Amino acid sequence: MENFDKLKEILIDILGAKEEDVKAESKFVDDLGADSLDLVELIMAFEDKFGIEISDEDAEKIVTVKDALDYIDTHSKKFKRLFLTHSSNHKCLHQFINFVLSANYLSA
Repeated sequence: MENFDKLKEILIDILGAKEEDVKAESKFVDDLGADSLDLVELIMAFEDKFGIEISDEDAEKIVTVKDALDYIDTHSKKFKRLFLTHSSNHKCLHQFINFVLSANYLSA
């Protein structure tokens, strides 16, 4: 499922928005009828659904569906890069430890 579809699902669930009303340029407040409590719920749902953390400062800048998609895309990619970097480092460390252990074993 694409990020837009996941986001649309959240907006329909929390705001009761009609599927045809959810477009990239739709504004949460003006077009989809969100109030301040809804906005907090949306941010929390985005964080849960996409495994990201959105600061209060960043949340204030997310006004449209496109803003949310851009934020999610950027920050989920950063997380994936961090995870892959960590995984790669872990694999290299594991290989190095195995090499050292085998070298010590051979010299004993």
